[in-house]
Amino acid sequence: MKLIELDIINLVIFFVTLFNFLLAYLIFPRRTKNLVNLSYLFVIFAVIVWSFSMIFFRSSDDHSMALRWAQLLYASATTTATTFLIFCHLFPFQRPKISRLRLFIILVINLFLILLCFIPGAIIKEVEIPAFGEKVIHWGIFYYIFYLLYVPSFFSYGYYILIRKYGAVSGIQKARIRYVFLGYFISANLAMVTNLVLPTLNIFTLNWAGQVLTIIWNALTTYAIVKYRLMDIRLVIKRSVLYSVLIVLFGALFVAAGYYLVG
Repeated sequence: MKLIELDIINLVIFFVTLFNFLLAYLIFPRRTKNLVNLSYLFVIFAVIVWSFSMIFFRSSDDHSMALRWAQLLYASATTTATTFLIFCHLFPFQRPKISRLRLFIILVINLFLILLCFIPGAIIKEVEIPAFGEKVIHWGIFYYIFYLLYVPSFFSYGYYILIRKYGAVSGIQKARIRYVFLGYFISANLAMVTNLVLPTLNIFTLNWAGQVLTIIWNALTTYAIVKYRLMDIRLVIKRSVLYSVLIVLFGALFVAAGYYLVG
């Protein structure tokens, strides 16, 4: 039983995840009281776990292990929506506030869905491993009742909060919100198509693309850090280095897509 299959897609996911680690390092709060930075750090860690889960899921050639990785994969996907929503409540103000009751409700709902992901047959019935192509997941009844509503609803609520805040601020705060919104709106919506909508229709060809698409919000966030000191992070970096990294990562994305479509 192999642990990791280092095909071109897993390699691209891995390098994008390394870029996410870099962003986590840049955002790591030097002051523990900086809740905005800390909440965004949880966003990044959720995406990292989600990405690594996909690598191990795609690498599994044993049905029982593939099922376990699929459960972790879809459980971690819920945390990407939850951490984003919490971040939207806090960002971009210096003294953010979120009621304990609202935070409790958000976390309890997420915990409930995570538990469902690990209950056999609730969200995921089984994983089929074909001779060629991506694995096929057979869904449980609670996938259609809860999961399909949860992820889009939490992301949509987060977008709504950012839009309201965008209209209430000006200057550099407006620019910061704009880049966070655009990065997440583009990457998360595309990821929901490839990793949620298409798999619901039993199309798993691009089930890995959502993890790679996180490069969009990561790139825009990094750009905002450089240009607008997003989340009050001071970073000195040559634009040529930044652009070179982005070109390499986007090039890797197109290579992976071309390899998969041709191969």
